[in-house]
Amino acid sequence: MKRLLIVGSVLLVVMVLAVLLADHSPPASSLSKRAGGLLAARQLVELQGVATETLDRDPETLEEELSGTLVSIFPWRLFSLRSEERGEFLRRWRGTAILLYSGNLNDDEDTTFGSFDMPLAAVRDDPPVAPAEWFRYTREIWTVEAEAEGFEPLVMPAVTWVPLAPAGSRVLYRAPGGEPLVFAVDRGVSRFWVMPLRAVVNSSLRQGGNADLLASLAAEVPSPWIFDEHALGVRGADVGEDNPVGRRVFSLLGLHLLVLYGVSAWALGRRFGTPWREAPVLVGSTAIFLRGLGALHRRAGHHREVAEALVARSEELDSRLRLASSWRREAARVTAKGFLEWARKLAVRRRLGGVDSDE
Repeated sequence: MKRLLIVGSVLLVVMVLAVLLADHSPPASSLSKRAGGLLAARQLVELQGVATETLDRDPETLEEELSGTLVSIFPWRLFSLRSEERGEFLRRWRGTAILLYSGNLNDDEDTTFGSFDMPLAAVRDDPPVAPAEWFRYTREIWTVEAEAEGFEPLVMPAVTWVPLAPAGSRVLYRAPGGEPLVFAVDRGVSRFWVMPLRAVVNSSLRQGGNADLLASLAAEVPSPWIFDEHALGVRGADVGEDNPVGRRVFSLLGLHLLVLYGVSAWALGRRFGTPWREAPVLVGSTAIFLRGLGALHRRAGHHREVAEALVARSEELDSRLRLASSWRREAARVTAKGFLEWARKLAVRRRLGGVDSDE
């Protein structure tokens, strides 16, 4: 029980540390160092001399009007009502916006791109059922050649869903099936650059073509780049009461729950009521029983009685065996020291069988 309690306590401490020390930024955030984050993309843009900003609050609550290039990262992490408001904000945007689509099918992307006449379309079949084929499917890498000269190929994980480019769009890259993968489209006074998120995440910017795409984009679109982190769940420190509970508060709540679970398990593992001693479990073989019975007779000094019983039982069990009267006289005089040797001789005599002579 003590070992189990120690192991459980160690696991509890490890879990708590893992929760507290984990990177709590959204996977696709421009503040995240994860493989799927955009911190490297943001730093690359800043190295090109472009200023960057973080939108960490609801744009409807801002007093000043935003200007520059809005970077909207999918999928959003908003409630349905908030998603509708964010989609409306994006449709009212006047200027340049970069829409980084996830490559998967979700409600926010389907609704938002559909409102821009860019419905999502599948560019790959459904994932296979066989484990080996599914594993290869999820790790498929595309090398996409550029439509225009001067751009290196994009190397990126394959996507399944892409927005369909409207007529008149400027296409920079196409998927292996011919569908536009990276393109720009003008809508009134706005210009939208549409590209897959997987092409510009931290793990993909090691490829020269992926980094060149961002660098050329930084030279063409207006500054500053405004990364919409609010749609990913990031909230500013000075946001009012409408600010949702942060992840660290949830971590603290999880810590309390883990401690409560550990204390409950320890309490339930203890006995209730007054202490008592467990009775020994009586299990074992016939040999163990006979050895215990022999030990009792030895402590009681029943050597002569046992010897006389052995002589009588030997003749009772074998009707052809008749022992001499000398065996009975020896049984009456046997001592604790010589009992074992005498019993061995009797055993040999029993195996020989027959009738003894009293002469």
